[in-house]
Amino acid sequence: MSGSSAGDKSGYGQGCGTNDLQWSAKPMTQAGGYYLVSVKAESGITCVLPAGLPVFAFGSGGTQAGPAEQAAGEEITLTGGKTAYAGVTPKSTDGDTGTEYSTVIVSVSEGDPNPLSLNVGNVVVDKPLTTNWHTDPADAVPFTS
Repeated sequence: MSGSSAGDKSGYGQGCGTNDLQWSAKPMTQAGGYYLVSVKAESGITCVLPAGLPVFAFGSGGTQAGPAEQAAGEEITLTGGKTAYAGVTPKSTDGDTGTEYSTVIVSVSEGDPNPLSLNVGNVVVDKPLTTNWHTDPADAVPFTS
C-alpha cells in the first residue's frame, strides 16, 4: 500500500472511535441465541470501522468474546444511514455452566479510550464469540460448531 495522500477527501480514512457511533444490541433467536449489535456513524461523521474484531466483554470482569469466524473482516466506511452489524453469542458451550451478566462492554477496537456499556438483560455467559463487522445482518449470525 502506498502512503496516505492527505486532503483527498474530507474525513476519508478517519478511524471510527466508539463514541463516533450509535450502538444498539438486539436479542436474536437464531443459532441458539445471540445479540445483533449494530452501529451507525453519528450525524455528520464519516469514519472507517477497522477490519479486526469488535471488542465485546461481558460484565465488569470483562469476559471477552473470541472470534467466531476464521478470516478477518474488511474495513467498512460508515456515513449517513449506513449500518454495520456484528453478532455476539454469549454462550458457545453446551450445558448449564456460565456466569450471569446484564451488560456488555463494547468498543471498536482494543485500547479504545471510550468503551460503552449496553444493557442486555440477564444472560448466561460462557466462552462468548463474536463475528467481524458486516454490512448485511444475515452475515453477522455467529454459528458455533
